[in-house]
Amino acid sequence: MRGAANPSSLERGLSIIIPAYNEEEAIDLIVQRCLAARDVIAKEADLDAVRVVVVDDGSRDRTYERAKQYVPEITLLRHERNKGYGAAIKYGFRESSTELVGFLDADGTCDPLFFSRLCHEQKQGDYDVVLGNRMGAQSEIPAIRRLGNRIFATLLGVLSHTRIQDTASGMRVIKKESLQRLYPLPDGLHFTPAMSSRVLFHPELTLSEVEMPYAERIGESKLSVMKDGVRFLRVILEMALIYRPLLFFGAASLILFLACLIYAPGLIIGLWKSRYLAADRIFRFLGVITFFVGGLTLLTAGLLTQKLVAHLHDYRHKNTKIIDAFFRWLSPIGAISLLLGVGINIAPLREYLLSGEITHHPWTFIAAGAFLVLTGIQILAISALNFVIDLVTRHRSETE
Repeated sequence: MRGAANPSSLERGLSIIIPAYNEEEAIDLIVQRCLAARDVIAKEADLDAVRVVVVDDGSRDRTYERAKQYVPEITLLRHERNKGYGAAIKYGFRESSTELVGFLDADGTCDPLFFSRLCHEQKQGDYDVVLGNRMGAQSEIPAIRRLGNRIFATLLGVLSHTRIQDTASGMRVIKKESLQRLYPLPDGLHFTPAMSSRVLFHPELTLSEVEMPYAERIGESKLSVMKDGVRFLRVILEMALIYRPLLFFGAASLILFLACLIYAPGLIIGLWKSRYLAADRIFRFLGVITFFVGGLTLLTAGLLTQKLVAHLHDYRHKNTKIIDAFFRWLSPIGAISLLLGVGINIAPLREYLLSGEITHHPWTFIAAGAFLVLTGIQILAISALNFVIDLVTRHRSETE
């Protein structure tokens, strides 16, 4: 797997990855600042070495030529064509052989000396990812990007149940051995929010933030507020769906169950009293059936998907015991529903088989019986799928 590494073979140090695309105005300064900061970072963070890796991402200007003059003090890598911000960083990760890997933008917005703080924080808490938080009062981050970041941070915090302030920070330190659990990550500018999202949703990965200074960039920003903002939003929602599918399916099923709860009581009371369903209530009757079956479908799909996600990512979801208990009760309920539905329809079915007509039985009871049969079949089918998932999981654990 990409990013996988044997910890014992890694150098006790930090590799600073600098992704650069058309940064000829800024590349000299950021490389010089990183080289000058190496000894300070190594001393303060108690590291054996600090390496500087520049990845030219298919620049069309003189970025590569300017960076080349610093070889061999730096490692210089190059994409022949532009592949994207995330692709450049991942290339640098692959070519690094240190226990810690970090990156910062080539535009001069971040101070390389701050890697000392990030490495110290990582060591103190043994975090998988430590990022520099640009949302402090002294930060020069543009107002529109500050606002967008706060919106995304709030959304991500709600979905992951973990507080975060800066979702897209371009300065981070990562344990190289953790990369295999962080991948896959996108190649574009949404690389950073994707990493933040994956860490926060993955139950076995940890993240910490350290407030840092942030300056105006040198040159023109490559970030498009609208286009990249949509990408940031999409990747956050995708990560939430990958790790917390029950959150989405459960919310949708709750809406349908609430609609059923609103419409069903009056309908049931009316049927109980009169044994007759007025024509103006037929649509309500069908609506209640639709709401209930739809809600049940979404809920059970969400529960099954959550178990599959836990199985694929090799971890136990915090609600696994509750989900297992739910399915243990579900099978008998499905069988009872199926038998009850068949029982309700035995008499009208016999009449139809003997005479070809149904004259003595209200169609509402026939519809209710069909509803119970359909519900029972669905519950039993979902329970069977859950049983298969448990068998596969058990077989996998026994063969490893």
